[in-house]
Amino acid sequence: MCEENMEREKPKLEGEESLLKFVSTASVARDMLEIMEKTGTEKMSYVSGQGGEDGNVDYLEWSTNTHKSFLHDSDKVMEAFYHHCHLSGPTLCAFYSPTPSQISTRLQNLLASLKTHPIIVPSSDPASLPEIITYTSLQRLISASLYRPILLFPSLANVLLSLEARNGSAFIDLVSAFGMREPFTCECTSCQNGLPSPETEDQEATDDAMAAVMCSDGGPMNDTISEFKTYAETLMHGAKAAGAVNAETRMLCAGWNIKPKFRFTGPFKTHTPHPILYIANHADNVTPLRSAKANSANFPASVVLVLEAFGHTSLAAPSLCVARETGLFGERREERSVGGGGGVWEKRGDDERDKELGDATWGLMMNYDVRDSGFGRGV
Repeated sequence: MCEENMEREKPKLEGEESLLKFVSTASVARDMLEIMEKTGTEKMSYVSGQGGEDGNVDYLEWSTNTHKSFLHDSDKVMEAFYHHCHLSGPTLCAFYSPTPSQISTRLQNLLASLKTHPIIVPSSDPASLPEIITYTSLQRLISASLYRPILLFPSLANVLLSLEARNGSAFIDLVSAFGMREPFTCECTSCQNGLPSPETEDQEATDDAMAAVMCSDGGPMNDTISEFKTYAETLMHGAKAAGAVNAETRMLCAGWNIKPKFRFTGPFKTHTPHPILYIANHADNVTPLRSAKANSANFPASVVLVLEAFGHTSLAAPSLCVARETGLFGERREERSVGGGGGVWEKRGDDERDKELGDATWGLMMNYDVRDSGFGRGV
């Protein structure tokens, strides 16, 4: 049925008027320029996250679909779990051990055991099937938790301790709570006339949307099986915590043959009327600090604001400094600097505005959908 539908829709998908030809970054940028011109807007203030100015992909790798160094700092984030779990002690970290290396060893032993002995979790609902927690299931949860360490690391520790005891309930509860996994069920609560009703909920940053944009920007992926195997092995060797899960990033473009109407491949270098502010965490699991520095080097007067935090984008770690500097940067026309130029931000006395900013940044972190990363699904 799926193949028949795809074959029937193929002319629409690949035709000149297909919407999929206009989802590239270049098309979106062109639309924005057109809107500005039609509305008589001279300049645009633009804030971008998730691969843009807050959390930076490497422009060259993104535009060529190579994706070789995006996990450069992922193991640093994983090491932070071992380190801070140990520092927190057994009261605050359920997976505590006397040293960080012992915590790491326990996790590796747990993963190894799941390869041969997955955990079956019976369902309390007679209409639902049992859940099976495998090596891959846990690897995906670990990879997802690297995006939001403050939010997910404490829960991850509880899950690991439970899995050590061959109890998978905590795992199912966590992934279900964050929408990473839908429970298997035999029920069809929204069926009418024997047929499922269509999906009506609006969704953002779905897997297919990410693939459409990424493959339009980066071009075709024509790896042979042997070439992709080499790529995956390289990724896993360089990023032990998340390499296996994220090898599929490049694979998303296998077989993608829709050519975008507009595609920009560089050069990624110019003088901008107002400097660009790049924001990067000290250790970001998918958009490393090195990417922000590499991009900034090609835009004179641009500035890299480094947040001493772990996880993906500044949303992973609420920061009054980042919130304040992001707002002030757009107001500076002559200084072209952050906080006076390259120093360490100093906390000022709290005022009402600071409190509002602090509450807002914390709320963003707590309410940001983990699935919007594109890698939090399918656990």
